[in-house]
Amino acid sequence: MSDRATLVDGEFEDRVPASDRGLLFGDHVFETMLWNGHSVPLWAFHWQRLTKGCEALGFECPSEAWLLADIDRLMGGQDAQKTSVLRMTVTRGSSATGYWVPEDIKPRRILQRRNFPSQIEQQSTLGLRLATTTMTLPTIRLGAGLKHGNRLFQVMCARECARLGVDEVLVYRDDGYLAEAMASNVILVKSGRLMTPDCPDVFGVGLEWVESLQLGLKRCPLTRSDINDADEVILINSVSGPRPVVELDGRSVTTAGACESLQRHWKGECLS
Repeated sequence: MSDRATLVDGEFEDRVPASDRGLLFGDHVFETMLWNGHSVPLWAFHWQRLTKGCEALGFECPSEAWLLADIDRLMGGQDAQKTSVLRMTVTRGSSATGYWVPEDIKPRRILQRRNFPSQIEQQSTLGLRLATTTMTLPTIRLGAGLKHGNRLFQVMCARECARLGVDEVLVYRDDGYLAEAMASNVILVKSGRLMTPDCPDVFGVGLEWVESLQLGLKRCPLTRSDINDADEVILINSVSGPRPVVELDGRSVTTAGACESLQRHWKGECLS
């Protein structure tokens, strides 16, 4: 990857001030996006969630024109034709006021490019190995549903994945209901019906895309017994698309064709 892989406020730069509130307090929102070689195919969903996140945290989102111009500038070089991952971060900006927010603060936008993970293609074909983490999400939590910068829980989940030697972990809430996976949302298939947990930490752009297909995806409370009885378990996010689960906690998980169908939609709409 070249050294021109990061923009800060539209300029090629890979540093932010130590006073940035996103660094100090996680006071930011972000989107992780697929670049398919010529565009961000799910941009409309990302833009909608980004603006809602900024509004919820109480600071102004940069204009869509500025953000799209940042993408054009970053991806306009020799790496433009490569499938890549983009992370777009909007922080509240810099201040020297501790937790207190000054009125004249200016949001900061950061755009980063990284290589597309080589393992995703293999996982999409051969499937994912999952384990259930012992860590749980609080049923009532500040910032639920927001793609905010406080991702320590997910970092700890990633450490557990490495320790267990699996690709992902399933996360439950402390009330016993399924929430999501570490970096993906969960879809269960039972008797041809698609179901997803009604209260994940983040309702991802990948799920928004599935809903746009009008396949009858239902949001509902899901338990461990629902997982065990499912005909198929699928993980999805906005970078990898749908991937089948073939192993959970050491036992084999069947596949029934729903993931393959979603993958065909994904390939036609997001990778072409």
